[in-house]
Amino acid sequence: MKKCPKCNWENRDDVTKCVLCATDFEGAATAATISTPASVSQTADSSPTYSYQGQQTANPPAAPAAKPSAYDPVIKSGAGWLYTIAVLSTINTIILLAHGDIAFVVGLGITQLFAAIASEFPRVTPIAIFMNLIIVGIYMMFGYFASRRAKWAFITAIVLYSFDTLLVLVVKDWMMLAFHGLALYYIGRGLCAAVAAGKAEKPIGPVI
Repeated sequence: MKKCPKCNWENRDDVTKCVLCATDFEGAATAATISTPASVSQTADSSPTYSYQGQQTANPPAAPAAKPSAYDPVIKSGAGWLYTIAVLSTINTIILLAHGDIAFVVGLGITQLFAAIASEFPRVTPIAIFMNLIIVGIYMMFGYFASRRAKWAFITAIVLYSFDTLLVLVVKDWMMLAFHGLALYYIGRGLCAAVAAGKAEKPIGPVI
């Protein structure tokens, strides 16, 4: 039986119009199709298609990828110094524990101090190695988050490396002190670039 969408009268299947109100079944079906709101359907291959008023359209074009910021190279450079400090501090620790007589001037003074104590007192070597691994891991973490524009990573690293610079100043290692100052300069530039990048990407409110 065919039910009329207008008066709900049940008609025979072979009729094209309602016998009670004369509603054209084909015309009513066409009107219902046109009034269908916009919808999103998904095909068998899980690729969404978009339709409006009964018509299917192709997938909408993807939004263009965001352009890299002009501040990114400076930020990456500052984060790279933090990675360099961590790696060279590890190498300095190994050299000192092996009773070597060379060291990289960009490395941390605190890790060299722990390694020097361990070389003089072998019993504390495991403790010194453990402490140096923690310190190196912290600087690696700073480098990771700083490369992603985390201002707190830059600020904390600058504070800790400044204390390490004071330690170098106490032992009067002038070459190491000069390179500490150079590292602080580039890390500071990375912080300034991260701050400027954050301000540049903030949405601008409506002009009143």
